[in-house]
Amino acid sequence: AVVSTQSTGEAEKLEQSRKRVRLEQARAAAFKRNEASQIRQYRESKSQAAEQKHVTTCVRKCQTICQQMDKLCQYSPPLPWYWPPPNQNEEEEEEEPAYEPEPKEILGPLTSYLRYTHCYCVWCGVKYSDSQDLLKSCPGDTEQLHEESSLAGDLDFAD
Repeated sequence: AVVSTQSTGEAEKLEQSRKRVRLEQARAAAFKRNEASQIRQYRESKSQAAEQKHVTTCVRKCQTICQQMDKLCQYSPPLPWYWPPPNQNEEEEEEEPAYEPEPKEILGPLTSYLRYTHCYCVWCGVKYSDSQDLLKSCPGDTEQLHEESSLAGDLDFAD
């Protein structure tokens, strides 16, 4: 009878040990899933930050070009954010506009304004002689169309 009691006690200990192992495995799997999720979130946030920085840089470039071309033609900016914000030293009493859109909201209208008012493509970096020349020579009005056109051009040369 002593043998069977020891067997039962050992069986319970063995079962408890197996439960602890399964629990640890479940915890490790949950930790891995959580870690993978955190890595994915980190990468996404870094990607979004890089995209935001790129868009902001493109907007500043467009604003500067727009200001230069508008001044050459003696145009006033159609909207305050079409030109770079003035330095505080230049106009200290300047009030902030009531609404200033995010760079992502500004980029499309700015590039369109430059294209249709000045026949200038930011993505090509070219001021075309007229709208016909722009439409004929420029791959399109977005950076993506220029990248695709560039890649297609690279493929043509590979043959």
